[in-house]
Amino acid sequence: MMSVDEANHKIASGAVLWIAGAPETLAKLEKGNWIGGTIHYFMDVSGGKESDTDVLVTEIPQKLIGLAKIKMCTVGSIHNIAKEIPDNGLGFVVIPAGSEIHLAYAEAASEYEDMFMKPLAGWVSGVHLSQMGKTDALVYNGATGEGFRDKAVVMMLSLKDGLSASVGMVNPMEPNPDVSIEFPRNGFSAKTAVVNGKDVSFSDYIKKGGLKKEFPLIADYAGAKINVSVAEVMDDGAVTFYAPVFRQVTYHPAKPLEDYTGAFGNEIPDFSGSKFVWSCNCVLNYAHMGLEGKKVLGHEDLAGPMTFGEIAYQLLNQTMVYLRID
Repeated sequence: MMSVDEANHKIASGAVLWIAGAPETLAKLEKGNWIGGTIHYFMDVSGGKESDTDVLVTEIPQKLIGLAKIKMCTVGSIHNIAKEIPDNGLGFVVIPAGSEIHLAYAEAASEYEDMFMKPLAGWVSGVHLSQMGKTDALVYNGATGEGFRDKAVVMMLSLKDGLSASVGMVNPMEPNPDVSIEFPRNGFSAKTAVVNGKDVSFSDYIKKGGLKKEFPLIADYAGAKINVSVAEVMDDGAVTFYAPVFRQVTYHPAKPLEDYTGAFGNEIPDFSGSKFVWSCNCVLNYAHMGLEGKKVLGHEDLAGPMTFGEIAYQLLNQTMVYLRID
């Protein structure tokens, strides 16, 4: 974490940076070789923190990278994101929550050309939890100083010879196989669902205790456990999600974790020996694990934004995502 003045000094040095912070702080940053997004929640080396005045700055060491190129993506161009990553490099993307491009990426990223062939990581920018539905998440192109609510910002990096990047996720959640849930259509919300073969009002199902909001739905996507977290139960009976649900996909509620924090800590890999590590985690984990002022035991040096979605190739929820260079 840095003050705005400290971050501007770092920007002026010419460093390649990824920056997360509240909109009023990001708007005060100087132009430079950085990209970023809005969020108010962070995991700092001192512990979980909420801040409207400081920014979280990740510097990519110059000795590891060749070229760094910033690119803006629209709904019409985001499908090219993977194929434009340098052959010996990586892509890092920030997408604004609740936007049309957020929906487009969430629904189709796994089908983009060259997806999963080259490292791609990032996160979904957000707002203060008290302002959900009242204000927009933003992403920033530091080269121009502009903020956007309807575009994704990407930094393409090439790596020096002898280095390689890898992306992974940490998800200690396990599905309850005794309960199966299917939805009639794709989207970020649903009013009805089929639970164990019966049509139900999904909001009533949640209100009656069938699904606890702190634990996500889990589906098997080609062998990977992918979470979909509940955002809100609306007055009109709709249930909104932080990632889309898909028809013809079977979801299961996650089993409760007896030790939420310990479960995550035990799943995090050993990063010793890596030249560079970046990570992000979900704002729901921040809230449900009570991480304000706390560190993830055994991994006290990890820092990153607490996000409205994590990106390891495709959109994820309630996970930790990491990018490492070895």
